[in-house]
Amino acid sequence: MIKHKSQRVGVFIDVQNMYYSARKLYGHKVNFGEILKAAEADRQLIRAIAYVVRATGDEGGFFEALHARGMETKMRDVQIFEDGARKADWDVGMAVDAIRIGEILDVVVLVTGDGDFIELVEYLKHHGRQVEVVAFKETTSAKLIAAADDFVNLSEDTDRFLIGATAVEPDRPRRPQGTPKNRPAVAPAKPVVAAARPAKPASKPVAVNAANVRTQPHVRQALRLSQPAVKPVPKPQPNQRQVNQPKNVQRPAQQRPQPQKGQAPSGHRNQPLARPGQRPPNPGRRSYSSGPV
Repeated sequence: MIKHKSQRVGVFIDVQNMYYSARKLYGHKVNFGEILKAAEADRQLIRAIAYVVRATGDEGGFFEALHARGMETKMRDVQIFEDGARKADWDVGMAVDAIRIGEILDVVVLVTGDGDFIELVEYLKHHGRQVEVVAFKETTSAKLIAAADDFVNLSEDTDRFLIGATAVEPDRPRRPQGTPKNRPAVAPAKPVVAAARPAKPASKPVAVNAANVRTQPHVRQALRLSQPAVKPVPKPQPNQRQVNQPKNVQRPAQQRPQPQKGQAPSGHRNQPLARPGQRPPNPGRRSYSSGPV
């Protein structure tokens, strides 16, 4: 980000957001004079406005300190509703001033970590203004940081931007009250990590006899289940005639009944019997003789 001395800068400070962020992270107050110098960055400061909330009425000394460091103060009382809820914010007023005064500025600096100002940042950038954000990164919206042209992290120099702090880290364990100064602060116990067991050597492959494996009951059961079921092919049904007739049995030759003595054979009922010593006549043989033999 290019910063040069001829740029006209306007700084808009959300005092309530900065106060509670520093109190939550470090337990100290904010040095707004150093924050204003970091936001100005040796450029032409046109306007610097601090938006404060008057809750108890004892903030007169604090407001005077801000005015002594070159900041205008805009105060608003806390609104108390019937259900006991309280509301005091300068989001709309701060956004209106940034848009209105931004017409004569080159750079707009927002000292806040509230993500509600993302639309304001996009609007100012659309109208050709350079927008910078100054806040503690731990309590600043990630989308607000991404939308701004430049971001100044106050947590990187806490001894400068906090009152009474000496390079305090947000996650550093604080000394409990009542302990001597030469006694080190109690650090959190390190987690005990069990020693890793050595890996077992890989076992050698054992030769398996397929014939022996198939004889095992569970293997045979698995093979039987893995094979697809085959429907039995129906055998051809023999006809009734073949069933009644036994195989390889020869039928006995049919014997014609023998004619009795003095009776003609079957099929020759009307033919006369031959006399003794005389050939019986052949009915199928035709005789060509005209007379007796």
